[in-house]
Amino acid sequence: MAPHATTGRGSQRPRRRRGAARVRLRVVLSLAAIAVTSCTERPFAMSPERRRKDLVDRAAAVQRVALLPPQVKVWELGFNDDLTRLRDLETRFGEQVMEYVAAHLGRLSLAVQPARLEPSDLQGDRELSFQLTELFQSYDQLSWRLYRGGDQQPSATMGDDATIGPAICLFGGRAGVEALVFTRFVAFSKSTAMRGKDTFFRVLAALGGVAIRTPSAAATVEVALIDSQSGEALWVNRASATYTGDIDVDFVVAHAMYPLPRDIFSGPDPPAAAVPDNSVPSP
Repeated sequence: MAPHATTGRGSQRPRRRRGAARVRLRVVLSLAAIAVTSCTERPFAMSPERRRKDLVDRAAAVQRVALLPPQVKVWELGFNDDLTRLRDLETRFGEQVMEYVAAHLGRLSLAVQPARLEPSDLQGDRELSFQLTELFQSYDQLSWRLYRGGDQQPSATMGDDATIGPAICLFGGRAGVEALVFTRFVAFSKSTAMRGKDTFFRVLAALGGVAIRTPSAAATVEVALIDSQSGEALWVNRASATYTGDIDVDFVVAHAMYPLPRDIFSGPDPPAAAVPDNSVPSP
């Protein structure tokens, strides 16, 4: 009995080692699969558009636009639902949003001009800074009214009451444009510790044969084309995206800008060519 029992325990040890090795292999393979998925998986985005019924007719009068300073907020989500503002990312993401929107509008034959609202301009003029703050607040109220109804047809919520009022005239005249562009970008990103926690649970799920997708970041961008004389909203769109990796600003901004119709803007007239003087001087 004794020799037989000893032999049985000895035969179980290699099986345990092989079983532990298989578990470690599955963990490694699962981590590799998650890493590859995070790098190659396309983000998800949605885009609820709003536009005026007479957008095509109104767009014919728009040749020059100016981009107002973007409203950008980026938050990091930590344990206990703690939120921390990431100021450095806000500056970088704001620049990326402005560059992409300006480039896209340029491809639509629009002349993108400076809004003349640089920090130096605002710092030296408190009244201008106050009026710009009120303008953004008026737009926030307009945005809330446009999107409070949820999913609707693009032209269903853009009546004559979709306006921020004549307060915009000051900034339109200052920039010398027919329309102003409002941009707003809000993003959330999980901290390194939170991402590690998500990875742990994905590994556990993978060991059970279940593949789950856990977003590590999300972003929402809103772009609006506002008539600089009447304050009426001509076109507004909002796009949201979730990411399994880092935030791709161009991806979500492209989804927001893509529905803006092409070939509806005439663009500024090209400068007149100099007419050569072919007259023969009198002797």
